[in-house]
Amino acid sequence: MRMEIGDAMKTKRENMRAANILILVTFLMLLLPISPRAQETSVWPPPARDMGQGSLTDEEIMLIDYALESINMTWSDMGFRKDYIDDPFRLEIAQRALDEPYFLVLWTYEWDEFLMDPKPAHEILMRAAIDLDSDIYNTVPLTPSGAEAGRPSEFPLLPDAWNAAVADLDQAVTLAQLRMESTVLASLTSDDLAYLPWYLTCHFLDEETEDCPDSESYDQPDEFLDAIGRFDIDACVATTRELSETVDAVVLELMGNIGDATFQQPFALQGNSGTILIGSVGDDVWYMDEWPVASIVIDPGGNDVYYGQVAVAGNLKDEENELVSIAIDLGGNDCYFSEGERSCGSGVLGIAGLIDVSGDDVYRSGPFSQACGLFGCGLLIDQDGRDIYEAGSLVQGAGAIGVGLLIDTSGNDQYKAAVYAQGMAYTRGWGMLTDRDGCDTYYAGWVYDDFPRYPKSTVSLSQGFSIGMRPDASGGVGILHDRNGNDFYNAEVYGQGVSYWYSIGALIDDQGNDWYQCQQYSQGSGIHLSSGILLDRDGYDRYSSQACTQGFGHDLAVGWLIDEGGDDYYTGGGLAQGSGNANGVGVLIDRGGHDGYFGRDKNAVTGHGNLARDYGSIGVFIDMGGPDTYSEELCGDGQWWSKTSWGVGIDVGDDWWDIELDEEGEELSRTLIVPGMSSGE
Repeated sequence: MRMEIGDAMKTKRENMRAANILILVTFLMLLLPISPRAQETSVWPPPARDMGQGSLTDEEIMLIDYALESINMTWSDMGFRKDYIDDPFRLEIAQRALDEPYFLVLWTYEWDEFLMDPKPAHEILMRAAIDLDSDIYNTVPLTPSGAEAGRPSEFPLLPDAWNAAVADLDQAVTLAQLRMESTVLASLTSDDLAYLPWYLTCHFLDEETEDCPDSESYDQPDEFLDAIGRFDIDACVATTRELSETVDAVVLELMGNIGDATFQQPFALQGNSGTILIGSVGDDVWYMDEWPVASIVIDPGGNDVYYGQVAVAGNLKDEENELVSIAIDLGGNDCYFSEGERSCGSGVLGIAGLIDVSGDDVYRSGPFSQACGLFGCGLLIDQDGRDIYEAGSLVQGAGAIGVGLLIDTSGNDQYKAAVYAQGMAYTRGWGMLTDRDGCDTYYAGWVYDDFPRYPKSTVSLSQGFSIGMRPDASGGVGILHDRNGNDFYNAEVYGQGVSYWYSIGALIDDQGNDWYQCQQYSQGSGIHLSSGILLDRDGYDRYSSQACTQGFGHDLAVGWLIDEGGDDYYTGGGLAQGSGNANGVGVLIDRGGHDGYFGRDKNAVTGHGNLARDYGSIGVFIDMGGPDTYSEELCGDGQWWSKTSWGVGIDVGDDWWDIELDEEGEELSRTLIVPGMSSGE
């Protein structure tokens, strides 16, 4: 794989160049009169906590205050300057999360509050547009008109209710196709459109062909960067948002009249948008290459099997796909099998969406699949059932210069991918996987070796992960959200609420007893001027990782791990559990429970910060209560410790709480009194 994936893929030449950049930046830092943010006149305070679903408690804010004060720092020190390198692709929230690390916490809680209740795709896309600095009130005219979309189609073979619904969908897809051609793709030059299919294939796929170079240089080609800058992602997201509203309405209309569908065999219709395929009420076997390329596929029911590309828009390799494609399956236990790349909501230079309403389904496909947006938008929405998702690279809610959104509403689901998956984003990208219910398993990795660093390990770059192209372009926003269930997250290097190079990566799990397993750069970590967070709201959880993990910030980066409840178990080799390295900021907060904290390198866990570039890092560890176990003798219940000048840990003792009871012995209130720091008044 030739895609830039951070330290894992650097060649010796790249390492030398990176070292030269570091030397140059360090030299400039010494010459320029740059003051750290802690010394600026406007000190940034923690924002107010006014969200209904919560954020950090007043006591946790106070403890961070005290922890920082004990090492002669304040909140503003956490926002010291981290913008030494600039580029035109920097998202406002990515920079702000570095400048004001608590903003990342508030932003995460806001997303969690928003997703507490089921949300349709178009509402999620509206908020995604905000993250992408997109104009949510886009000036692109999106209202259908006869002059643009053509005269509405008539389908005499369909019953009346279906005829109206399919005509509405055909009209909406036609309009979206016109927008893609006249606005979105028109923002690219003819040279871009000739260059990008070749470069995207070579850049993102692991192909050994004569057409692709054996290796890519550390710098991205100017042609690629220029095309990224020109691409009208605002119009693409706005078009997808409005189209998804129509799709939702059509699905409701078709389900409300499902009894009218008595089709005994599949057939094709011709609409303004292109070929429309209609399935039967029985168990259909679709060989997609035997049918005309479709703009719309609708199957009313039955246990169906789809072989080949379904819901694929845009063209890479001499294809003839429509610029917009929608597939809807209304019921049955279905299977979607595609041996090659692209299927199940693959928007590569196009907009594609697959909606499966019910049934236990299986999705197996290659790269660029299962809600992939690459210079486009891809959606996959599964509304019910126990499902299996297996795919390759840039899949399962992946956005790269575009948006990828996978929504699974219920059922015990399995997600498995090679790399760049499960809520992943790239430059000018936004990716989300949101699963509302069920005991789910998430696997990512075990395909691409982490060479030359750890040749016996693999890279994952998944599960709430985002990455930029160092040093040329900042990254995007990747979110993995799981609402409920006992879940298992398994990845290798880079995963589980992690980001790289001016990006944001977030993993949010609301309820359930969960197990997070990863190797390195994981579980709420920011790497190289980036911000990552893992928020677990409830449950008895287990966090297992090798190093650089569990609320960890490396190289001018920010990492948070917040666990709100339950008896939890943390294991990490080193640089873990609230640690900052190379001028990074790392924070771990565990709100309560009987917890265990274990680390091989005892001096580099549970509140560690080190010296680098002649100034420190920041590591903060806070456990809010309960009898806990530590591998480090210095730590313990009701203890306060500092292993270095830049790291601090606090374990709140049960006797730190002043509790007021009523006449029946019920607790009325409690006040935290930190020995030697607060009086409770």
